[in-house]
Amino acid sequence: MDNTASYVQEIPGHSFIPESEIDDRLHRLQARMLEVALHGALIFEPVDLLYYTGTIPSGVLFVPSEGEPALFVRRSFERARRESPIKNIVPFTSFKEILAALQKRSLPFSMLGIDEFATTLSYFKLLKKNFVNARFADIGHELRRIRAVKSPYEIGKLKQAGEISRTVTALIPELLVPGISEWELALKLFHETAMLGKNCLSRLAFNSGECFMGTVCFGDSSNSPSAFDGPDGIPGKSPACPCGGSDRTLKRGDLVFVDMLFPCDEYYVDKTRVFSLGQPDESVQHAHRICLDVQHAVRERLKPGAIPSQIYEDVIETIIKPNAFETDFMGFGGNQVKFLGHGVGMVINEGPVIARKSDEPLEENMVLAVEPKKALVGIGMVGVENTFQVTSGGGLNLTEDNDQIVVI
Repeated sequence: MDNTASYVQEIPGHSFIPESEIDDRLHRLQARMLEVALHGALIFEPVDLLYYTGTIPSGVLFVPSEGEPALFVRRSFERARRESPIKNIVPFTSFKEILAALQKRSLPFSMLGIDEFATTLSYFKLLKKNFVNARFADIGHELRRIRAVKSPYEIGKLKQAGEISRTVTALIPELLVPGISEWELALKLFHETAMLGKNCLSRLAFNSGECFMGTVCFGDSSNSPSAFDGPDGIPGKSPACPCGGSDRTLKRGDLVFVDMLFPCDEYYVDKTRVFSLGQPDESVQHAHRICLDVQHAVRERLKPGAIPSQIYEDVIETIIKPNAFETDFMGFGGNQVKFLGHGVGMVINEGPVIARKSDEPLEENMVLAVEPKKALVGIGMVGVENTFQVTSGGGLNLTEDNDQIVVI
């Protein structure tokens, strides 16, 4: 493969994501496909389309293991042409047209990669109907692994998101007035965040739930049962809107738990802070300090080559068990989860994960949210969450400010 070939149009200011960034991503994907003996990949999951093309059309990106990719677009062809630097953008109405276009270029496609996790049964049947001579292999792991290692462009966006997180978090104390509801506080914070981050969406990994920028909880609301795969309890507004915040109002003595996503364009950082309307008990402060000890221990280990499962086991054995901290650590009762951190970037819950059986080594410039949290019966949740960049010196905190419980 010619690693110097460009698959994008060098038009200054043309695209949302820089042309050179798109080009590098495509070359990395092609190099990986050659390693796993695939002729090409079909990409149609929205986040992956944005990552590899700079736009989210209704369509399919075909990336051959060698040669020029093609973006096939149902709609909007005009918008895709305006937003994406990809050279070869083709309108289509039927998969037969895609097949004909690939055959015209004499491209081999008997072994194709797809992301099985993001492929519905009906979509797979459509692929099998049209690519009758092709065999399909799961390339989802490779797609996620490529996305997990961030480029300087991506790190720059994440650092800007971290700065937005500091700006918005600094607003919280003055908003904590008795009588305000969780829902009202959440909307105020979401508004400020969306204005600064130029994004009002919260993207999760495909088919892994719904979320809207985060959650705000007063007192033991943060221990509410939740279907979300995280330690937080999330009562929400109703079963139709189980996120954001509920109608519960703030009163003196309440803990205030704020877990939010902060965007900068297409990238997000994840962050949690705890406030208290009045001085919390020493038992609350003690539990919070242990959570900070866990964060520090994980942060020190976020280096290239470190094994996430070993990080998890080390922290459990050296901090959690000696402090008899297992009960309601990382979630109250049935909300308890078995991880300490997760990848973030264009989605919130991507790889890698600090958990058992997560055995692939960390790489330089992976980015993870570390979130040790402890539920306290009848009181609420303490703990912290910050987003870290993997470096040779350990985790670089992109969301750093005050990790302590802020007393109002």
